[in-house]
Order: sequence, then structure tokens, then C-alpha cells
Amino acid sequence: MDELTIEEMDEVINKFIDNFYDTSFGEHIRRWRENTFDTDYDTIKEIYDEVIDY
Repeated sequence: MDELTIEEMDEVINKFIDNFYDTSFGEHIRRWRENTFDTDYDTIKEIYDEVIDY
């Protein structure tokens, strides 16, 4: 399977944030993503994995 792009992972992360915005975990994910550089593939992948496992 091909690796996901940052844009593909961001799309999933942003949908998660929209759906869980008023929850503590949604806020945690939002802050974590806001504090991550847009080019930091490894950290974005880590956030993506957290979202998928939720």
C-alpha cells in the first residue's frame, strides 16, 4: 500500500476535528495539529494514527 500524503491525512484529521470539536480529545487533536509544522510528515502520521485508532 502506498504511503498517504500529508494532504490526505490532513483531510481525515480535519474531519475528525469537525466531528469532535466540543470534546476534550477533539480539542487535543486540534491543538496538536496546530502546533505541528505542515511539512512534519512523521508527526502528522502520528496524529492521523491516533484519529484512526479512536
